Amino acid sequence: MPSTDQKQDPAGQVRVPSRRNGCSIFIWCIVLFLASGAVWCHRPRFKGSPPTKIDVQAYQRSHENWETSITNPTACRDVIETFKRGRWTIPHMCKASAHFTIHHEDGKVDKYDYMPGHDGPDFCEIRTDLGHYKLSRKAFFRALIDAGVDVSKIPVE
Repeated sequence: MPSTDQKQDPAGQVRVPSRRNGCSIFIWCIVLFLASGAVWCHRPRFKGSPPTKIDVQAYQRSHENWETSITNPTACRDVIETFKRGRWTIPHMCKASAHFTIHHEDGKVDKYDYMPGHDGPDFCEIRTDLGHYKLSRKAFFRALIDAGVDVSKIPVE
């Protein structure tokens, strides 16, 4: 007679419950957890309220700092929209050559580091505490130029 945790199949043989079911459920839970993180971190996130100003600070090879601010709300939104088009990429520890500090209406602040990137002249990278993202340098510089930023001050190498 089978015990209470064993089952008997139609042929009369005793089957012991498999632990594979529990293991596969556990593995699927891990996969779903990782996938949800990948979706959440796939694109840059911002604090939510509209931006009021973006401070730009670039570091030249001559160790001179260059600073400017974008204060036009429409230009600020355009720069943020360009940031949002960034795609998650593998993080690395290269030094930032510029910083973007985004001030929002509600007083919250987002900080992004800019790096020229490692994927050729067509791309650059931005980094925040939530991730590392690759974006089109041409689109990014176009948004900065439209906002009145002198992009020649931002290192590309």
